Amino acid sequence: MLRMKTNPTFRLLVIVAIVFLITYAVVDGIRYGSTPGVVMAVLSMTAFVSSLKMAQKLKKLQEEEEQSGY
Repeated sequence: MLRMKTNPTFRLLVIVAIVFLITYAVVDGIRYGSTPGVVMAVLSMTAFVSSLKMAQKLKKLQEEEEQSGY
């Protein structure tokens, strides 16, 4: 299986940028009193965190699979 090797610094930079943009959306929603905007931004943050957790689990499963020789 072909895995994409990414630079850890680049990956961290992308994560920080996404978190910054979502946080900005929350602050902007609060500033303008937009309850739906705040809710959507918080749900976006939740979805982002859960996708990061699933990506870590997938990476762990792939490493275990490679070690088992399957």
